[in-house]
Amino acid sequence: MKAAGLIAGVLALLLLCSSCEAKVILVSLDGFRWDYIDIAKEKGTNVSAFEEIVKAGFRAEVQNVFITITFPTHYAIATGRYVENHGLYNNQFRDPIFKESFSYKNATQQMDPKWLEYNNNEPIWLTNQRHGNRSCVFYWPGSNQPYKEKYPFATSGLYSDAPSFQYRVDRLMDWITRDEFTFCAFYFNEPDHSGHAHGPDSQEVQKAIAEVNDGIAYLLQRIKSHPALNDKVNLIVTADHGMAQIPLENRIKLYDAVSPESYDGNVSPPVVGLWPKARKQISKLFRGLTIQTNLANLTVYRKETIPEKYHYGRSYRMPPILAVADLGYLIKLKPNYFTENPPLGMHGYDNEYREMHPFLVAYGPGIKHMEGIQKYDQIDIYPLICGLLGLQRPNVIDGRIDRAVPFMTNPPSDEFIKTFNLYASGIRTDS
Repeated sequence: MKAAGLIAGVLALLLLCSSCEAKVILVSLDGFRWDYIDIAKEKGTNVSAFEEIVKAGFRAEVQNVFITITFPTHYAIATGRYVENHGLYNNQFRDPIFKESFSYKNATQQMDPKWLEYNNNEPIWLTNQRHGNRSCVFYWPGSNQPYKEKYPFATSGLYSDAPSFQYRVDRLMDWITRDEFTFCAFYFNEPDHSGHAHGPDSQEVQKAIAEVNDGIAYLLQRIKSHPALNDKVNLIVTADHGMAQIPLENRIKLYDAVSPESYDGNVSPPVVGLWPKARKQISKLFRGLTIQTNLANLTVYRKETIPEKYHYGRSYRMPPILAVADLGYLIKLKPNYFTENPPLGMHGYDNEYREMHPFLVAYGPGIKHMEGIQKYDQIDIYPLICGLLGLQRPNVIDGRIDRAVPFMTNPPSDEFIKTFNLYASGIRTDS
């Protein structure tokens, strides 16, 4: 019996050491739609780096969360939670308890932990550090604030467009080549920027795809130049959302139905959450939005009628009224909106539209090779990383490790998964 126990202990230790050897690099290319690789190949754009990853691993169309906006989706990736549970409702949103509005453009707010510590959030970089490892983060949305007074061990600070893709890769490699670092997250703002300015069908987007392909090729080359990393690094390249073409005439004039002075808003061009300035005006505001015959291509919900499929309504941060535009339409809150340099591409729409879906490609010693285009849930990226790194005690999440297991070459043991699920469901909460 003692011998059997000793053998079991040694095997467990070997398993633990194996997971300690693994590393994960997570890259987000903002606005890279699930089908951009195919479109690029048809147009002769170089996507060889992405193809190299797919050849060794797999490619997926990602089912992202609603709303399909940069900060909410990136935070869903980082926390494994739907928006109603991680609380980052939009790039700009109001908190009724704080009686303040958050804006992703406000540097002071980006350093204030109160906005993202909602509901005991814990991003994956801190889950990794709670297990005794070190994490590095370069510009990932939502990484500037401390969580319970903790930061990633290495971070790039406040966001700037200035550093090139190559510069960001070099800094990441400075960190991940050190033994103690097992996880790095990395963000780049293309092809989203080009998609907004010129539309997803534009030549400018093709140019941006070629540029990020070159950046990924450089990352692959840097990984290969460190032989000690070749059998350790699992690379996951994904995005937050897709992009839809916006005809110039597709405008919904919300100001014709309700006065912009009558509410505060959680604002993005396709989705607006309305906080009436007087609570007794909720019904009046709702009627104003629903009886107007000139508000076609707009669906309006009261908070309690928001479809469950959105996983968006169950939070005190959710406004009493939500207005959602049809694909390809923009909501004008005031007459002067979208008059100068109007966007030709937009996202934020219902996450059932495939135009809103991002891509994912991944390879590495822990990643299974799979043919064709798979389906993958955005909230399952967190448990996939946990499985690859042997992080058995996750935060409470909506993502499911059982959906991530089929994509892994050496899936975690049944005992690991059992323990993982106890923590993921909140049954066990000790650290």
